[in-house]
Amino acid sequence: MSELKRMVKWVGKRASNNGWTSKQKKLVEEQTTKREEYHLTPKDGQLRTQTMLLNGSPLKLTLDGDIPALDPVLVSEGAPLGK
Repeated sequence: MSELKRMVKWVGKRASNNGWTSKQKKLVEEQTTKREEYHLTPKDGQLRTQTMLLNGSPLKLTLDGDIPALDPVLVSEGAPLGK
């Protein structure tokens, strides 16, 4: 289990952050104040295109024919959707 998952698993279960380093506290705070967004759009706005963009980057199969990494855009929790 990753360090972040272990830390997040404890959020709400411990009364204090005793034993956490400042780096761990900051990492949890950063991850809990952001959300992931995925914006799928057609290339050049053409609905009949065969190329789709994910967060502005073209989606293309890898050289091995695998699906590429689907990386999200991290935005503030309070930001409007799609911004």
